[in-house]
Amino acid sequence: MDLPSAFQQRIRGQLPTEADLLFGALAEAAPVSIRLNPYKPLPHLPELPQTLWNKDGRYLPIRPSFTLDPAFHAGMYYVQEASSMSIGFVLDQLDLQGALALDLCAAPGGKSTLLATHLYEKGGMVLANEVIKSRAQTLKENVIKWGLPNVAVCNLDPKHFEKSRVSFDLVLVDAPCSGEGMFRKDEAAREEWSEEHVGLCASRQKRILSDILPSLKAGGYIIYSTCTWSEEENEANMEWLALEHGVHTLPIPFPAAWNITKKEKNGSIGYAFYPHKTSGEGFFIALLQKKGEAVHSAKKEASYPGKPAKEDLGFSLKNKPYLFDWYDGKYAVPENIKELAGELFHSLPLIYIGTKVAEQAGRDWKPAAELAFSLLSDPNAFPEIELTRKEALHFLRRDDLKFPEQPLGWLKLNYLGQGLGFVKNLGNRSNSQYPKEWRILMNLPEELPGLWY
Repeated sequence: MDLPSAFQQRIRGQLPTEADLLFGALAEAAPVSIRLNPYKPLPHLPELPQTLWNKDGRYLPIRPSFTLDPAFHAGMYYVQEASSMSIGFVLDQLDLQGALALDLCAAPGGKSTLLATHLYEKGGMVLANEVIKSRAQTLKENVIKWGLPNVAVCNLDPKHFEKSRVSFDLVLVDAPCSGEGMFRKDEAAREEWSEEHVGLCASRQKRILSDILPSLKAGGYIIYSTCTWSEEENEANMEWLALEHGVHTLPIPFPAAWNITKKEKNGSIGYAFYPHKTSGEGFFIALLQKKGEAVHSAKKEASYPGKPAKEDLGFSLKNKPYLFDWYDGKYAVPENIKELAGELFHSLPLIYIGTKVAEQAGRDWKPAAELAFSLLSDPNAFPEIELTRKEALHFLRRDDLKFPEQPLGWLKLNYLGQGLGFVKNLGNRSNSQYPKEWRILMNLPEELPGLWY
């Protein structure tokens, strides 16, 4: 499908000497990129080209079947567009020790897992929000599989946050946009594009930003991003924020050798990624700061999530987290973020927080499926079984598995050393704890395709 003529005309005005190079790049195949989970390292990682702006980003020579790779389901890596990983470089420029961050438009979860990774050892926490209910469930699944317990998930319209008493040190707004940067890998983006659609997106972005600004602390940061090159959705919105709301852009020290294009409009600054200059899709990013001096909040009376759990689980957790009761089981968060978690828990309707570690099983507690993926899972708590790739895929399909030579009771099943889930071993059969809504639906081929590692 050809590029929309109005889009081509506008790009020729924006990039008079580079337009044909950009159009040529949009006719080529898009690069395949992943971001590694540093807390779940892949053994024998091959030498692969690295993204310039994120040490965990890698380019793959081909696009494999990720569905048929248990390492993907175990959260050992995330399939993420390379340009959007530049958010990690922006985070590196900020002091976010103990920060509470909001990923406002978070599904399917690439940026939330990136944020969580950045904040985990800084004692920070991420609230990942998605307004569309079905996408919020996908976000929840991806956050759980990534395994970091410093994330909560909610399903709210941006205007809801002002009504709560929560204020954030950082808000990431990866705004819904006209999708020009995705033209080469998403034909629907080309079909849906129009000048009218660009205008509607720009108006919606303004509403989203206006709704969330009251929840950003004075001196707090916004990272604004889109996958489009429309000035109306990018530079003009940054200028509008400065004029109407006193939120000013800050320079991002991208090295010149990375070929990221600086965009300026009346003193507002943003940065564009063009696929004829950088290895990735089209992307725009800007860093902004709210007026006023950053104030470290006075120490509040400690607020912890839920009611502290009184009963013994019957199995241990790693790193001695704070354990509490919630509506469908027992949950845990790292001890160093329990005040941040409590602030979210008591102020907003959450659909997930930390790690669900246990569910009621009669008078006892059984391990929750979510625990298998979490950094809070203690490798000494249950017998652990290393699965082959084919065995792991059968488990992910919820096919019947037998472990006649293993101990009876709960077994944790691993692939390449990382948890995939639990089964209750009954000797002649086993009961799977893997969630039905997560299971692989495709039939397994007789001969599995090769992996990238």
